[in-house]
Amino acid sequence: MAATFFTPLRPTPAEMCGAEILSGNEAKQLAFGNEDGYAQCSSDGKWFIYGSSNKGHSTLFKMSIEGGQPILISDKYRGVARLSPDSRWVVAAFEDAPKHTEMAVISVDGGELRWPFDVPEGMDWNGHLAWTPDGRGVIYSVIRDGVSNLWVRPLQGGPPTPLTDFKDGHIFSFNWSPDGGQLVLARGSITDDAVLFTSRK
Repeated sequence: MAATFFTPLRPTPAEMCGAEILSGNEAKQLAFGNEDGYAQCSSDGKWFIYGSSNKGHSTLFKMSIEGGQPILISDKYRGVARLSPDSRWVVAAFEDAPKHTEMAVISVDGGELRWPFDVPEGMDWNGHLAWTPDGRGVIYSVIRDGVSNLWVRPLQGGPPTPLTDFKDGHIFSFNWSPDGGQLVLARGSITDDAVLFTSRK
């Protein structure tokens, strides 16, 4: 089944609508939490993961593409989750100790956090994450001196290395092509203008 996930920003009694799936011309709501989103489908198209927030506490779930009861992956989830190419693992930000957020990997079936590392300095939380095509590393965006670049972090040891060397601009989103042969980026600039309004009497 070809499908597209989206999170509509329309008012509901819970203030935020859950993740929905669009197949053909019909949309079906699958998640019903207060703030559900960032859904990603498994490689076989049978289930998906998504983050949910309730009263400021975030959790990570998986659910059948047909809907039903969500299955908890982790209640330590803090954001930017991404499925591995084989859909066996999730890399994300977790709070493994009180008020200490780190990046780590967890099985889609839950369990202990693996291969933890500190959140990189300057990491762009809006830039998302990606796995390397071989599933051995994680790619993230870092902002330094107002410029975004991608870095690769090997999961089982070794220092991070730069993947891009842009001299200006921001990376808004990125991901690999389905065959893992090309990295696609959305880049641009951010312009902020201050405007002063005065009233005429």
